[in-house]
Amino acid sequence: MIIAWFGLLLQFGLMINDELSEGNTFIDGLISYFGYFTIITNITTASFITAITLWPSSNFSRFLSKPLIFGGVVISILFIGVAYHFLLHDIYFPEGLGYLSNLVLHYVTPAGVVLYWFLNTPKQRMLMWFPLAWCLYPMLYLVYILIRGVLINKYPYFFIDVTEIGYTQTVINSLFLAFAYISMSYMLILISYLKEKWISKKEVKA
Repeated sequence: MIIAWFGLLLQFGLMINDELSEGNTFIDGLISYFGYFTIITNITTASFITAITLWPSSNFSRFLSKPLIFGGVVISILFIGVAYHFLLHDIYFPEGLGYLSNLVLHYVTPAGVVLYWFLNTPKQRMLMWFPLAWCLYPMLYLVYILIRGVLINKYPYFFIDVTEIGYTQTVINSLFLAFAYISMSYMLILISYLKEKWISKKEVKA
């Protein structure tokens, strides 16, 4: 939890500093910061972990711990790590503090959250329609980014940069990412199911 917030705050400071050094304003820094799926997802994840850690017995935490919500948070942050590694790792080379924040946001937090989920998987079973519900989140992000791009002519990722690749290729790339997102979601459900079966067998033997 602390590490996740540390990575977010560090990246916030770095991005604001970059914008100011280029002669832009603090507001420009905010717009840039909240344009990244990585940032928005890490904020959501850090808030989720904070809530269920500090107030585990609250009604809100019990709601967040439901498989539909818990699983959605896990698959989103896991997707961040996987997508970064395969799409951006070879073209983005941050150094110094930037390397540290990048490591936390794309690797440390996703790995920590997935491990936390595995050790604390909700007892209720995940349903097969959950991935379709989880997919609404990145779809809404895409709509937000495309509208934002029209307004400020700036896109955070090359694979959805309409000014460079056009709308057709952007849609194709988005469909590919959606397929990967849903496929990973079903893998998460499979892991949850296998863990449940394994625990059940252990309880029967005991």
